[in-house]
Amino acid sequence: MRVIVTGGTGFIGAPLCRRLAEAGHEVLAVTRKDGASGAGGAPRPDGVSRLIAWSDLGKKPPGSLISPGTALINLAGSPIAAKPWNVAAKREIQESRVASGNALVNAVKSAGVIPSVIIQGSAVGFYGNRGDERLTEESGRGTGFLSDVCARWEASTSGLRDLGVRHVTARIGLVLDHGGGVLEKMMTPFRLFAGGPVGSGRQWMAWIHREDLVEAILFLMAGERHEGIFNLASPEPLTMHDFAAKLGKVMGRPSLMRVPPAAVRAVFGEMGEETILASQRVYPEKLSASGFTFRYPAIERALEAIIHGGKKAR
Repeated sequence: MRVIVTGGTGFIGAPLCRRLAEAGHEVLAVTRKDGASGAGGAPRPDGVSRLIAWSDLGKKPPGSLISPGTALINLAGSPIAAKPWNVAAKREIQESRVASGNALVNAVKSAGVIPSVIIQGSAVGFYGNRGDERLTEESGRGTGFLSDVCARWEASTSGLRDLGVRHVTARIGLVLDHGGGVLEKMMTPFRLFAGGPVGSGRQWMAWIHREDLVEAILFLMAGERHEGIFNLASPEPLTMHDFAAKLGKVMGRPSLMRVPPAAVRAVFGEMGEETILASQRVYPEKLSASGFTFRYPAIERALEAIIHGGKKAR
């Protein structure tokens, strides 16, 4: 199968492309970097047979980019926490996601060919700050900037569903693995013996090991009955206090230096309120009911695998 991945060079997209190629798929990655199709363009990730310039998606797809049976995976979007949330940054976060969805819809219409499926990226930020409430795919939308971003991102490819394309919305939790993402930032104070829970410690964290996320996306892409909203998060969410304790245990460091909520708000403002202090107790009910098996359902096993190469996780 031909698979087109937007955001195919990122923290999630790059290993996803590699795994898709290992499974025998032809993988095309879309990049915003200039010169993607030229000799001096962006480096091609492992497993990617062709790197496509972002601008090409909004025009007539080059070389029959979309053919019958093509799968689309839309993960593109400006990083959420790369810089402070001023007006320009918030506009970029939102518009980059909406633009990616619109470009895919336009590409399909230009090609005149219906792809088999789209996996539309989103995040558990859709649910907003919900305290101890148990959240499933049936739970409604929350409030706040991230909730609005997720809702608009999900809706950006709804036009493909109207054309008869199987549409899967993947609401992704915090993605944990080595080499980047939120875990690298959280490990730094522990390395300095200054680690501990951030905020009250009572806020719930919806998380997923990157390997499980990649396998879940392949699982949803392959199953013709899989459609609609899926929470891609571990079946064992935990509080920030418990996460910090487990991280300290695996790293052999204490977890005593709590960062108070006021400090988070003072340094990060609205971004800290919605990303660090927000509580999302999310469960992957539909994914589990569909037969998917997590390799890393528990946080300690996941952290052991990431930090110690899995030697203690087996």
